[in-house]
Amino acid sequence: MRLMGLIESNGSFVVNVIKNNKYSCGYGVGINFTFRSNESDLLEYVQKLLSEIHIESSKKDNTLIIKGEEYLHMFCKHIDNNGNFISIKRQEEFLMFKKILYLYMHREHLTIEGIEKIKNIKENK
Repeated sequence: MRLMGLIESNGSFVVNVIKNNKYSCGYGVGINFTFRSNESDLLEYVQKLLSEIHIESSKKDNTLIIKGEEYLHMFCKHIDNNGNFISIKRQEEFLMFKKILYLYMHREHLTIEGIEKIKNIKENK
């Protein structure tokens, strides 16, 4: 099985911008990659393929989650090194995700200007 096909069919690039006054700019940003499958063997297989990346798992929800900028960056590099997605839409989602991750890693999500950039990237996907 090809990892790219599995990611394409069962994965989601997740970016949430949430209005919350506890953050200095009034917004919080959540970013992760989520992989869902009802097949536990498939979840274990993906976890093995990405063994160098910290992955949280929830057997209850049949979900693997990659979060944390370091692990997301490693995951994106892994995807970059393994070819393109079949679907143009999925490739565009990945490129959008990488742009937002870049902003996140450079702490731009902590400013109003950065939040606006992230919102614009999400809207133009």
